[in-house]
Amino acid sequence: MKLNLEETSYLTEKEILEFLDYSKMPHKDRVVQRQNRFLVFFDDNHNIVCMEGNEMNLKLKEFGILENRRYDITIKGTPASRGYAKGRVSIVKGVGDLQKVSRGDVLVAVTTHPDFVPAMKKAVAVVTDEGGLSSHAAIVSREFGIPCIVGTKNATHALNEGDFVSVDANKGIVTIHSNKP
Repeated sequence: MKLNLEETSYLTEKEILEFLDYSKMPHKDRVVQRQNRFLVFFDDNHNIVCMEGNEMNLKLKEFGILENRRYDITIKGTPASRGYAKGRVSIVKGVGDLQKVSRGDVLVAVTTHPDFVPAMKKAVAVVTDEGGLSSHAAIVSREFGIPCIVGTKNATHALNEGDFVSVDANKGIVTIHSNKP
């Protein structure tokens, strides 16, 4: 399955059976998302449903849970390009997501690479799960003079598309605001 022992404990029954019956490999990115946060519930037909990522966040909003955040949440990382900015989160999982980044957004990704540069030019800040002071995100952000925080480990999972955040790249803190701007 190309998963370590801990990751296999986050597989669903369906994923295990599909692997055993059809040699279908589970999606590692979904398993990794589940390690950070997941939702299990019974649907209307009494079936067990397991969700993670944006699908889970949409369901939590449908249940009325995410909308009730009454406090700010912070995410910590390494300041890679100093500065402060506020904006809406635009999560970029791959090259196909680059067109959704608008001027004034906070670009959030696992990491960046040269294909991300046009979107980084539009962003007011960059936040990544991985990387250090010599990473692509850090170097390009310093070149453009925009705030950048790297090595958060979980920004792509803790943040939701469209969240309003402040990025304090002087302290290495991203704050999700419960109030809209």
